[in-house]
Amino acid sequence: MQRQELRQGGADPGPRAGNSSQEVLAALRQGHEDHPEARADPEEPPLGRQAPGRPAAGVQRLEAFLMLHDRIVKHLGRTDRAKKRRILTGLPYESDWLETARANARINQWVVNVQHEHRRTQSDLLRLNRNVRSHLHEYDGGGIEEVLYCEWPELLMAMVKMLHLEGELEATDIENKFG
Repeated sequence: MQRQELRQGGADPGPRAGNSSQEVLAALRQGHEDHPEARADPEEPPLGRQAPGRPAAGVQRLEAFLMLHDRIVKHLGRTDRAKKRRILTGLPYESDWLETARANARINQWVVNVQHEHRRTQSDLLRLNRNVRSHLHEYDGGGIEEVLYCEWPELLMAMVKMLHLEGELEATDIENKFG
């Protein structure tokens, strides 16, 4: 599927491959919050109409990304650098993520004129995504998290899969983010 189709709200991105719990994978698979599979509970109302006390799917993706980022970068960076390297090596978009970020006007503002310049590494791909997601209130246009998801739709699922393959997914307690 072309990124342009995703940006324009075109075809459904469809299921993604993965080996973790079905509930977590179903919630992460879809980029469309109104699609029942985007929610851990298909009976949960769509984004903007969520049940009281339950976060929307976009919030769940945000929290899941930040939690997985911390596990990979911070925890494994301190405790098992070999695992961290294997996980980073297994992530997609290595050859073109920085060009994609520069080409997207909404993401580019997070790439240019920054204190620590981004390099074409998987660590910096995660750093950019983490910085944007952690500072959503500083972005005045709204919807930037969805833009990130459209540009790199496989990133979150790849993080889940690689953590699973390395035996680290269970330690994240990710199931609690999805009901």
